[in-house]
Amino acid sequence: MTLGGLTESIDLGVLHELQRLETLHLTISCRYIDDVGATYFDEISHLPNLTSLFIYLDISSISILKSDQYTWMKRLKALHITVGNTTTHYEVPFNKSTKVICLSGFDIFNNKVWLSSMLQFASYLYLEECMGLTEFIRNNSFDGLKSLYINKCSCDFGPSIEGSGQFDDPLPNLEQLILFSVYNLKSVSDFGHCLGLRFSKLRKLVVFSCHNLTCLFNVGGAFSVPRHLEEISLSYCNSKLTELLAQFSSSQTTLVSSEIPRVRKLHLHYLQALRTFGEPESMWEHLEELEVRNCNEIRKLPLSIQTSNKIKEIGGQSEWRNRLEWDEEKYKSNLEHCFKEYAEWWKIAMN
Repeated sequence: MTLGGLTESIDLGVLHELQRLETLHLTISCRYIDDVGATYFDEISHLPNLTSLFIYLDISSISILKSDQYTWMKRLKALHITVGNTTTHYEVPFNKSTKVICLSGFDIFNNKVWLSSMLQFASYLYLEECMGLTEFIRNNSFDGLKSLYINKCSCDFGPSIEGSGQFDDPLPNLEQLILFSVYNLKSVSDFGHCLGLRFSKLRKLVVFSCHNLTCLFNVGGAFSVPRHLEEISLSYCNSKLTELLAQFSSSQTTLVSSEIPRVRKLHLHYLQALRTFGEPESMWEHLEELEVRNCNEIRKLPLSIQTSNKIKEIGGQSEWRNRLEWDEEKYKSNLEHCFKEYAEWWKIAMN
């Protein structure tokens, strides 16, 4: 039995009568007047056959509910709980196996007990304009979390308080990281260092509109390039970003082959100051897809891309392509078939 598409409020006690209910899906268009409060949530917890839950939880009820009231969620196969007026629900996948927590305008530090309890069941965490993220992540561990989305959150990138934090990675199974307008972010390496993340399983990285970004990763030192990284998308990071990879110190650091990731997809959009990919160039030798839009300062591709026999597609405007410099003319000829032209958005709109 499935319940969804409601347009009117539900009387107390009605949900408790639906003992055969398996799916409760209340989207933003059918929130039955108010967000789900503590009493409604208690009724939902007593539905023995429920396996899929999509609801908006009233933030005022969080302080009332006790951590032991969430143990019933272990039986859920799909979970999507939103607290606050967030826009991230449009980007969150919801199917028969995803478990998602979306928070907007949320004080993480003052609600850390509740959030810690909820994250024991979640694989996706979406945060929008939330406070208290840094210390919360530093001092907890969530083995089940695979995707972290941070939108317009301010992080303290200073050193952790002495005696706080932990040696182990707080998010050891993180596979996807999306950073959208994270204030004061200078590099993803700094972000990992700040929160104590090792990125040991990170496969996909998206960075969008982080205007203080100076590079993606510092090569060498305690925090380097994630070795399993496969996809990178970087967009709208302005004049401070001139290279993707930067040396951690004045001494050149050499990574052994097993430490260098095999990036397959690289998307670069509207990076006005970006000039170079940085070292090590071998990081790009397994690249299959390169997309460059309005990154006009990139005048030359790394030699590992020029000589690659693995790359299948290089997308970009013809003006950029015609300005590219090559170490040898034969490299250009060998990759001619890979180029795919992307028109400017305003040209598309006029057609």
